[in-house]
Amino acid sequence: MASVNKVILVGYLGDAPKVETVSSGTKKATLSIGTTERGYTTRAGTVVPERTEWHRVVFWDRMADICERFLDRGSLVYVEGMIHTRSWDDDQGVRHYATEIAGKGLQMLDRRSGGASAGRNVQDGQEGAENEAEGDLPF
Repeated sequence: MASVNKVILVGYLGDAPKVETVSSGTKKATLSIGTTERGYTTRAGTVVPERTEWHRVVFWDRMADICERFLDRGSLVYVEGMIHTRSWDDDQGVRHYATEIAGKGLQMLDRRSGGASAGRNVQDGQEGAENEAEGDLPF
């Protein structure tokens, strides 16, 4: 039997992408994306409040460049990726765990200033934007 590890998120960035260059020289962008379940009231009158879940999404290389250039706090995005869990031991020997989404695809859903339209998307390794004009989206 085959297995599947696929995540689809539609949400808003809580902050601007955090972009860094790791020791190998590869660019990494980390996004904090919030998804919100609406609150509701049950038939019995119990109020269930709105709940926001925060997701850490990591993009690499060219995708990190795109995140850095075109995304900002409050951007509405559609993201596809895979769940990855990693662990490490700190200086005191305590084991820590982190779960994040390894981003593979990105679609910007909100309208950007400067005339760029909503709904442009890019998949990891399929951008093909060597000669983009200034202000144009590279996908």
